[in-house]
Amino acid sequence: MNLLMGIDQGGTKTLVAICRPDGQILATGRDDGFADTGTDGGNAAVSTNDGCTDASTDGGDADTIMNVGLERTSRDVWHMDKNMHRIRLAVDDALASSEVRQAGIVTDIRVGFNGADWPEEYPAIEDRLRRTLQSPRPANEFLSTELVARNASLYLVNDCIGALRGGTSARAAVVLCVGTGLNVAVRDEHGNEFIYGYYIHDEDHGAGALGREAMRAVVDASIGLSEPTSLRKPVLDLMNKPSEEVLHRDWTIGGYRFETKHLAPVLLHAAEQGDPPAARITADYGERIARYATAAMRRLNLLDQPLDIVFSGSVLKDRGQCIVEAAMRVIREAAPRSRAIQARYEPAAGLLLLGLDSLYPNGIPMDVLDRFGRTAGHHGLLRQAETMDFERTQP
Repeated sequence: MNLLMGIDQGGTKTLVAICRPDGQILATGRDDGFADTGTDGGNAAVSTNDGCTDASTDGGDADTIMNVGLERTSRDVWHMDKNMHRIRLAVDDALASSEVRQAGIVTDIRVGFNGADWPEEYPAIEDRLRRTLQSPRPANEFLSTELVARNASLYLVNDCIGALRGGTSARAAVVLCVGTGLNVAVRDEHGNEFIYGYYIHDEDHGAGALGREAMRAVVDASIGLSEPTSLRKPVLDLMNKPSEEVLHRDWTIGGYRFETKHLAPVLLHAAEQGDPPAARITADYGERIARYATAAMRRLNLLDQPLDIVFSGSVLKDRGQCIVEAAMRVIREAAPRSRAIQARYEPAAGLLLLGLDSLYPNGIPMDVLDRFGRTAGHHGLLRQAETMDFERTQP
């Protein structure tokens, strides 16, 4: 049997999912290493570069591979070997499942790649992906030689496109993916896309940016620049600092680049509890990220269309209604027919759905969708945001 594989290579993890053509998901694989994009503060489709460690590679010099036809410095190569190593670990984890080994061979591979932002980069990344997926494994050679077809179809998209398909089947749609970083993408009914990628401002990069604002609110309150905030204790506790002064001093001389993302849930909780500084931060953030969406919708002449606005990413997984409400106020001012959709599936499952879309050009049958939904839950591919008051659509 021919199998489908979805690979979501995101900012803080790589997740792989494999399914049959009838929609039954067979296995998932995961690697929790950070994607290394070689950036300082993280980029939109790129995540923040959260300090990954060196990993072994499977051959090939990243600088050589990524500079084919490109004029890029060594820093801009994004340490491709590390990212490919993580993909390989996650793929091998999924392929090790007995259900996969008994079911057939992977012939359709959809990859949502963190940092695939410029069209001229795609051929080089695709070449490296193919070599990574099909290279022999000394200890587990059967994984590549028997379970991934040598002529498997390989499709590369920016990682936010899997998030988009995880929320809606509509051809024209918008996605705001707020995770460790941020990305925003808009697509029209003809397939024209605008993906922000490197255009995202540093101060808008998801959990890391929100965490920095939470920390700033605590410091500002301590010196009288802003009103007191309930963020003080949880922020100091999480950062393990005895006072705001120590927090700020250590930040300015050493930085907390790797930790600030962990403050985002604290900020969202405080906003939900009515803390004024936290509420302002989250509302301002929602309004800022909405402007990326409306600008791209204007660019593609979509403001008068009935569009699904898909919200995805770890920041909005269990809470974040305040961000969504603020974003939708701005979006609906420009595009009154828009509706908010919480992505039902994780991006890796969205990539599988893209494969099923291709397999069923007249629409995925309902029995296939039902089987897909049931087995997605068994494999942890359903997003846990059921309490949020979002409008919904059938993916």
